[in-house]
Amino acid sequence: MSKINILIKFKYLPKSGTLLDVGSGRGEYINSLPLNIKSTGIDLNPVKNNKNEVIKADFLKYKFTQKFDVITFWHSLEHFSDPQKAITKTLDLLKSKGKILIAIPNTNSLAYKIGEKNWFHLDAPRHLFLPNNQNIKYLFPKGTKINIYYTPYEFPLDLFWSLKNKKILRLIYPFLKIFDKETMLISVVKPE
Repeated sequence: MSKINILIKFKYLPKSGTLLDVGSGRGEYINSLPLNIKSTGIDLNPVKNNKNEVIKADFLKYKFTQKFDVITFWHSLEHFSDPQKAITKTLDLLKSKGKILIAIPNTNSLAYKIGEKNWFHLDAPRHLFLPNNQNIKYLFPKGTKINIYYTPYEFPLDLFWSLKNKKILRLIYPFLKIFDKETMLISVVKPE
């Protein structure tokens, strides 16, 4: 499922408004958004793009001059050494009833349990925080309503590579992928 389809499915794509993508890299995602969405990206090492602004800066240090309707982290939160600080700043940057959408690897996945040290998302030293569906909740203020969904097909071969030393399981990899839950999608609406 594409990132745009995920936003539409969860009704996170406003008819108009502002969206900040944290860790936007090449800016492909924000460049794919409809023109009625004012999209901004921020990344430590962005690749120059022409359609939308990508700020070259550290998200935690950058002083934003506006608030946003939606803030997304597409596999970027796991790169923060202090993800709780990133979430606190995100909540401060959201407008009233603003929304956060986070895609992040899940250590409660089948691939993590079977793959062990070969798990595809054990990407040290880049991945500094690897949550599961239980501990992710501790990043948010108490009482925050957190919805967790799973997308097994975001990285089609992640489970395959996690089964590097389990050749017999590689044969049934497509079947296992259905139950994998390798990527968590966390959606949060800013509490009033």
